[in-house]
Formats: sequence, structure tokens, C-alpha cells
Amino acid sequence: MKFRHTMAVGLTAFTFLAGSAQTSLAEQARAGEQSAVSELLRLLESKGVLSKEEAGALEKKFTGRPTALTGAEKSESRVPVSGAAKPTSTTFYYEEVRETLAVLVEEGVISAGEVVELEERAEMIRRAGRGETVPERQPLRVGVVPVEPQLAFLQVEEVRERLRLLAYQKVMTRDEAAQVYKRFGDNYTSVQAAQKEAPSIAAETKSAGQAVAAAEPGGGGASVAGVNIAENVVAPFAYGEVVETVETLNDQGIISDDEMDELKGRVDDRKKQSIGEKTPERRVRSVGVVMIPYRRTTAPLDDVQDNLKFLAYQKIMSPQEASNIYARFSRKYPTDQLAENISDELAWEVRYQVDQKMQSVSDVERKQARLPEWVERFTLSGDIRLRYQGEFFDSNNLSARQPSDPSEFMNTTGNRSLFRLRARLGVEAKVSEGVTAGLRLATGSSDNPVSTNVTLGDFFNRKNFQLDLGYLKWSPQCPAVTLWGGRFPNPWFFSDLVWDTDLNFDGFAVQYKPKVSDSWGLFFTA
Repeated sequence: MKFRHTMAVGLTAFTFLAGSAQTSLAEQARAGEQSAVSELLRLLESKGVLSKEEAGALEKKFTGRPTALTGAEKSESRVPVSGAAKPTSTTFYYEEVRETLAVLVEEGVISAGEVVELEERAEMIRRAGRGETVPERQPLRVGVVPVEPQLAFLQVEEVRERLRLLAYQKVMTRDEAAQVYKRFGDNYTSVQAAQKEAPSIAAETKSAGQAVAAAEPGGGGASVAGVNIAENVVAPFAYGEVVETVETLNDQGIISDDEMDELKGRVDDRKKQSIGEKTPERRVRSVGVVMIPYRRTTAPLDDVQDNLKFLAYQKIMSPQEASNIYARFSRKYPTDQLAENISDELAWEVRYQVDQKMQSVSDVERKQARLPEWVERFTLSGDIRLRYQGEFFDSNNLSARQPSDPSEFMNTTGNRSLFRLRARLGVEAKVSEGVTAGLRLATGSSDNPVSTNVTLGDFFNRKNFQLDLGYLKWSPQCPAVTLWGGRFPNPWFFSDLVWDTDLNFDGFAVQYKPKVSDSWGLFFTA
């Protein structure tokens, strides 16, 4: 089992480290905090990692915090850099919660009445997350009423994970999840025994618990806070999850390699017993009684406690061994907290500095990529057009002279097939506020003012590219007035029946277009 959440779900029927035992562990943690913090800070100071002033400031800041932090408190206690804050709220997955409730009721893990209660809680959590007003109500207790046993097709690991999800999402409490899981274990055992598909799990767990208890110093009982685990708690055996839990505890530095090997040996024996095989005699060694090399633990207290509970509940270790391991872990927990706070602050500082560097690089790249301001004042335009033009005449047409040169005759009888080209290139520049200059070159001939076309196929001769437009346009503060000068587009209001669209004018022009209303206006041109 991996540490998946900052808040885990208790899954046993007994209260682990409750009452005086829990108080004793908290006192041990507080008593060891100052020495552990001071020892680590002195080590960092001697190695030159921290100055004397920095070590003193960190010690003062750390010792002012509570030792046993929950997942949410732990997030809130971290010091952000440059005002950056970390999220502390848990995202509520409404649809996943509804699906989980439907699966659990279908498999007989919870009753129909409990589903109604839990769905109402989920709906209230969702409405509260949206900022809606939620009426107060008295919640009904879940997990206290027996349900009729039935054959469940869910794996034990999946039942546990789904209950962990509901507790993590605050739909049920940790105690309620433990009660439901205990009830599920009892029903699971009774159904298995009734079908006679496997040996009695109750007998196996009792013998496993007695074997572990016999290996403890003093030959002791297998109980915590007065609850006998071997006699009163029956758990369905989850081999895969137990192995994963043992390996995770070792990865987190909570148990040593030798203790992991011992626990894996017990797991293998437990598995063989569950399928009716004989287990060879071997010497059982107690775990949690010796000090182990330090390895930083990143898991929350709740997850460590729940995983030790789970192993005791599965009869892989005794409650006393679980208590010893948790007490040993509590003594090093202040050092883990300090190391995590230091690493988090360094990570946030590094991330902040990287963000600042990236921002500086982006600013420089943006400045380099931006074109000079004067370039943005220019607007280029242009086009090229190719077309076929056919001219067909009646052979009975009369001859006519050219209007521009009466000494020449126009073609009025000979058909022609022409391939024509038009090319234009223009630029418009904003000289100053209200003043615009325009320039355009175009193909065409100097003796035809209404056409910019040239004919292809005249023995490879070059084509003329002449000044088509060249003007200054001034729009003063009065927006309705525009003055033109040079060679400019037709300023008049016209249609194809009056002026050709390719005809441009030389000289000066004034336009006045006052607006009478939103949809009506006047225009004058001179």
C-alpha cells in the first residue's frame, strides 16, 4: 500500500495508541523535539550549510510549531516565498464519491439506509464548496448497525481504498470507516466459512496473533488500550496490500531492512496458513525494539499510524510491536519536519528565482522580437493578376479613327486573343498625426489612363512599371474634412457609368462629410 493521501482512514476495530498510550507518545515526541532540532541545526552549522544566525532563527521558528501536524496543518505551516501560497483545501470529487457509494452498497459493504445518509453528506459538501447556504442537520451514525452478510466480489484492497476515499473526502469519519471495514471483515469471514471454500480466517488470525505475541519480550498479550486483537478482531487477509505496506514502510525509513525481511517472512507464513499449507518452524524475531539508521520520512503521521494499524490488524505484527515502531518514529519525526520545511523553503526559493530569471529572459526576447516603432507606421500592399482577353468584331464594321490621334484608325474588324498582366506594389506611411503619404507603382502604358494591364507576347520586351499613385492626405482635427494633394484615387462619389475604377486624379481635392445622424450623412467634394 502506498501513501496516497495526506489524510488516511483508520481501518481497525480497536483504538490504536488511545488514552494514556497516545498521550505518552505525544509527550515523547515533544520531549525529543528540542534535542533533535538542536542536533540537526548544529550539524548544519558545523558543515557551513547555515550560519549561526540562520540556525538560531530556524530553531526559534520551528520550535514554536506543534509537533504532530495533520496533513492540512502541515501544508499551512510551510513558509511561502515572496507571498506565494500553497493550496490547503481538498478537492471534492462528487461523481467519484457517488460511484464509490453505489459500488459499496451493491457489494453489501454498507446498507441502503447508510447510502442515503452518505449521499446527503456528499450533496451538502458539494453545495458548501459552491458557496451555497447549507442547512444544519443531525447526521446519522454509519457503521454501527449490522448488515446481512453476502458474498462480495470486491477485493479486500479495493474495499479499503474506497473507504479511504470516503474518509479523505470527509463524507464519513475515520471512526466510521473503521467500523464499516470491521463489519465487512466479520461478514467476509462468516460467508467464507459458510461456503467452506477456505479454512476459518478467525482460527488463522488467532494462531498468527498468538505466535507473534509469544515472540514478544515478556511473552505478552496482543492488546492495545485493553482490546485483544487476536481474540476480538477478524480480518480478511490481503496478501498483496500487506507486502506493499511493508515495503513502503521500509522505503520511508520507518522499519529497517532486517525488520522488513522478518515481516515478509511472517506474511509468507500467513499466506500459506490461509490456503491450508503447513509452515516450517522458524525463529520469530521481534521488530521495533532496536534503533535503526536515520532515513527521512515524507509520509504524514496519519498514514504511518494507519499502516501500522493495518499490519497489526492483519496479524503481521503485534499491537505492542506497532506501538514500539510508532514511538521510535515519533522520536525522529521533529527532525523530519525540520528537514522538510528547509527543503520546501529551498524549493520555493529556487522556483521563485527560476521564475524571475525566465521572466527576465522573456522580457528581453520580447524586446528583441519587437520591430522598431517607425516600421509599424508603414503598410505594404500589392497584387498580381493574369487573365485571358478575347476581342471579337463583326467583319462588316466601319473603320473609326483614334480619338486621341485622328491620324490613326482603330481596330474594328480584326479578332484578337490577348494574355494580359497587371502588377501593382504600394506603400502607405503615417507621417504624423492626421497626415498620411501614399505611393503605388503599377504596370500599364502612359497613353491609357484607365487601364493598368499590359499584353504579353511582344517579343520579350520589358514592361513599363510607372507611378500610379503618389499623394499626401491630411485629416485635421475636424474628422469630417479630408484634403488630398498629388496623384490620388478618385475622390468623387461615382459609379462605373461615370468614371472608370482604374482612373486616378492629379491635383488637389477637399472632401467634407458631415454626419447628420447615426444612419444619415452629407458629402461635398471640390
